[in-house]
Amino acid sequence: MIQLELKERYPDWYKKCLFRNNDNLELTFTDLTLLPASVLFKNVKAFKHKIIIPFGPAEFLEQSFFAGASDYLKDPWNCQELIIRTQPFLENMRLSFGSDCIDCSHGSLRINNKLISITCSQYRLLNILMKNLNSFVNYQILANHTGTKSDRADKSIHVHIHNLKKILKEELPELYGIQLKIVNSSSKGYSLIFTCG
Repeated sequence: MIQLELKERYPDWYKKCLFRNNDNLELTFTDLTLLPASVLFKNVKAFKHKIIIPFGPAEFLEQSFFAGASDYLKDPWNCQELIIRTQPFLENMRLSFGSDCIDCSHGSLRINNKLISITCSQYRLLNILMKNLNSFVNYQILANHTGTKSDRADKSIHVHIHNLKKILKEELPELYGIQLKIVNSSSKGYSLIFTCG
C-alpha cells in the first residue's frame, strides 16, 4: 500500500528508489534501495557500496547497521517518514555496478570508497553527467554549470572531460569502455553512458 501511495502522491521521488521484496539480488543502477531487513541479512556482500535502507521490526535495527545499512525504518512507517529519512541520500549521486561504486557527492569523488583527487570543475561536470545518465548535455549547459567563460568553454570542457575519462579508466579498468563510458557529439555535447551488460 505504501508503494502505491508513493507512486501516486510523490511520483518524482518514487522514480529514484528501488523497492525489493524478494531475494533477487541483481542490483545495478539506482539511487536508493529499500528492502526488508531479512533480505539484507541473507546476502550482505551483495549490497556492498550500495545505499540501502532496510525496514522491519525494531529488534533488527542494530543488526542492520552492522550489515552496512545507511538508515533503518522501524515498523510501522509511512510515506512522510520515508521521504524525510531518505532525502539526504537522494541528493547524492551514486552509480553501482555489481561490487564497484562511483560516489560523486558533497564536492568529492569516491570510487569503491577510495577518495579521488579532482578539480571543482571536474566534479561539477561528472555530477551533471551522472544526473543526466545516458542523455547528452550540451556544451552551453556544461559551461554554465562549471562557470567557464564562453570564449574558452569548449577547450576547457574537453580538457576536464579528458581527465575524467582517464580517472575512470584507471580506477575501473574492467568496466570503462564496456559498461561505462563518456562519449561526445559535436552537435549534442557529452553523455555518460551506462549499460547493464
